[in-house]
Amino acid sequence: MSLMQWLKNLFTPRPTAAGAQEKKIPGRNEPCWCGSGKKYKQCHIRKDAEERIEAGYAARAAQMAARNAGKNVVTGGGSKGKAKAPNSQEFKEWKGGGKGQ
Repeated sequence: MSLMQWLKNLFTPRPTAAGAQEKKIPGRNEPCWCGSGKKYKQCHIRKDAEERIEAGYAARAAQMAARNAGKNVVTGGGSKGKAKAPNSQEFKEWKGGGKGQ
């Protein structure tokens, strides 16, 4: 699988299960589904939007966890060998002291 195909698969939304049906969301100006008599935009629109977003995050987290199961997610760094600590002169220059003062 090419890198571009992998990235496309990563960000493409997955279809829901065939048996699962999403609840019908009314239009903004239609009466709310709860029966309060208010317009949907003044009653449940924010709560429903938050639930959809949270469900999307949960599904995405589960998908990523399944992909990473049994794999070492944290990999080694870019440079080989240990990082070199700065010597005292480099540290002074970095702190604003050292040469020229």
